[in-house]
Amino acid sequence: MIIGDGYIPYHIRVYVEATSARDFAQFVKIATGLKHEFEHAGRVEHFPEAVIERLAQIPGALQVYPFGGYSAVLGALKMVRAFGARPCGMYGVVGTGPVAEAIQKNLAAEGVALFPTVRTAADSSIEITMIDTRFRFLQEFQIHFLRMRDRSHVLRLDAGQEEAITGFLCSRPNRGRAEVARRLFGRGRLVSVRIHGFSRYVRGEDYLNLLAHAQQVFIRYEEMRQLGPTLGITFPRGWHPTSPDTYIHQFAERLGTYEGGRRLVALAFHRAVFLYVPDLGLVQF
Repeated sequence: MIIGDGYIPYHIRVYVEATSARDFAQFVKIATGLKHEFEHAGRVEHFPEAVIERLAQIPGALQVYPFGGYSAVLGALKMVRAFGARPCGMYGVVGTGPVAEAIQKNLAAEGVALFPTVRTAADSSIEITMIDTRFRFLQEFQIHFLRMRDRSHVLRLDAGQEEAITGFLCSRPNRGRAEVARRLFGRGRLVSVRIHGFSRYVRGEDYLNLLAHAQQVFIRYEEMRQLGPTLGITFPRGWHPTSPDTYIHQFAERLGTYEGGRRLVALAFHRAVFLYVPDLGLVQF
């Protein structure tokens, strides 16, 4: 089984058409008001229909599309499940309520098993992405019914569970994921990490502790700039290449060979993807 561990929200995309940046800002203001309204209520009945209906009423809304349970890790698991018969499962905090029920129903339909590490009394989160089809503006909103401290967890697996695992996917580091990655890596199992976001609680060193036990790494342009100094690389102001340059080669090689490793590194930019392959070097797609 290939497993993932991380955030499990219900994802909804809203496609709008703005005539200007100010127009899009007005859409964002309306959606932000809905976010506060739902959070204040503490629960959304008749989900997802009630939320979809309210979002569809935003002036300029073209389409509201419910993705179901979705995140960086969940998206990867769904893709693995869609292209093969290999079983997949997701660990994480799961709430109690209409949103959590919708997530469980969606994952069951797509063949991804759900393993709650924590079951909370409050409902699961809703993630909304607003995308402008004309100017390509994008804004994300998260509707949380859980307190911040209740949305985190530490993954713990026993030896029997680890024996059945052939692959492990995760994004943000914590001590539970780092320990599971270390043990699975020692068993020769695949460990794949997406570098996703930094904060006062998540530093570059935390990611490197996790990456030391990974064979695959995925990172976007924004996180490259944040992780660079930890690897001894400082990108120049305004740097935004469209083809491989010295900085990309240097960053990819250092990440791919960190702690003596030989790992595949995918670097995603807005209009290009660069892939570092051990022994072959950097390839652009």
